[in-house]
Amino acid sequence: MADTIFYKTGTNQSVTISGELTSANYPSGYTSANRIKVEIGTDVTDISNNAFHSVSFLASVTFNSPSSVHTIGEGAFEWSGLTSVNIPNSVTSIGDTAFKNIVSLTLLTFESGSLLTTIGYQAFEYSNLTTLILPSSVINLGDYAFSPDNDNLLDITLNSNVNPLGFFGTPAVTTIKFDYSGPIQEGFCNGRTNLHTATLLNVTSIEEGAFKGTTSLNSIIIPNTVTTIDTVAFQLSGLISITIPNSVDTIGNNAFNACPNLTSVTFEPNSQPSSMSTNTFLESDDINVYMNSNTLSYLNNQYPLLPPLEFNPNPVQSFFSAHYVTIFSTDPPPLPPPPSPPPISNRPGPIQMCDSPFRQCNTTTKTNFSSGNVTIQGTTRPLKLSYLTRTVVPMRNHTLVYANKPNNEYGKRAGGPSGYGQPPKNHFI
Repeated sequence: MADTIFYKTGTNQSVTISGELTSANYPSGYTSANRIKVEIGTDVTDISNNAFHSVSFLASVTFNSPSSVHTIGEGAFEWSGLTSVNIPNSVTSIGDTAFKNIVSLTLLTFESGSLLTTIGYQAFEYSNLTTLILPSSVINLGDYAFSPDNDNLLDITLNSNVNPLGFFGTPAVTTIKFDYSGPIQEGFCNGRTNLHTATLLNVTSIEEGAFKGTTSLNSIIIPNTVTTIDTVAFQLSGLISITIPNSVDTIGNNAFNACPNLTSVTFEPNSQPSSMSTNTFLESDDINVYMNSNTLSYLNNQYPLLPPLEFNPNPVQSFFSAHYVTIFSTDPPPLPPPPSPPPISNRPGPIQMCDSPFRQCNTTTKTNFSSGNVTIQGTTRPLKLSYLTRTVVPMRNHTLVYANKPNNEYGKRAGGPSGYGQPPKNHFI
């Protein structure tokens, strides 16, 4: 248990408050003109409507841990002098205008494990936040919750699918991160001319006009969780290049219409959008399109009323209403043919060689070797003269049985003139 403590210049006073904190809980002598700090006790469950409304000297509010506060009421801190606030994870609802008109408020954070589900209408309107990371628990965001006329809010991270009107009138935003499973709602970034970085993680669709008119947005990575790029989604954007993942099944009318800087469009291998507007790239001319042969064949079969597409290094084609288009293949190059085997004389290892002519020297007929040295290719000269090589050469309906026989010590032929012993023979049975 921790009491609620009110501070003013030179002194403070502790008050035991259980349940709702209201303006009636203020200690004697503490007015809107002299309260500079408040510590919310652990027994407080709700901060009532207008509890600290117009307390212009209130520069700090903290929530003792573990906080029990569930609700911050309407107008609770409106027109106060707060510079920062950390919302405890016990809070589930922030009421309409709760932190409105606090021009000194530049930092808003949410305690880890937040249970917050609702941020009301104009809750932080006319604040001067620079960075905002909304917890994933938020599902209800009131209109104009963080706007309008906040020219300092530059960086937004959204961990849930929320109402885009909550950010209406925040033109200075340069970076937005969408990190949730769900759509980017219609017109979310429409007209944000300062937006240059948009990160998409796990989103499932990009709805109508979501990035329309984002003239500073030069590139964006569309994740392979996206299945739909809706009508005019990137119309009049500053995109220079775009890669369309093969998860995309639908591309709407004028989705990439009139993108003056667009020069490169890549379809991931085996992309097969079943619904793709014939005006997808209208007025986005002089582009290079990259795809593999499977995608090319699919598009020609799926959209037979369009001019047939072909891989061509010259910009002579039309591509879904874009003109002067060059289509390049992304197929891997063909594998080279396997190398030819080396000539027998260049092969390593032991190979039977006949180094002098003799009659009927072949392995396809029943033959006796009567002359010639038998040597081992790739060995030293003494070994060549000392051993014969065992060979197994099949013959139709026969089996070759052969035993090595040594040459004589002078390297002479095993049989014949000046030789000793019997000549080596092939025996077929």
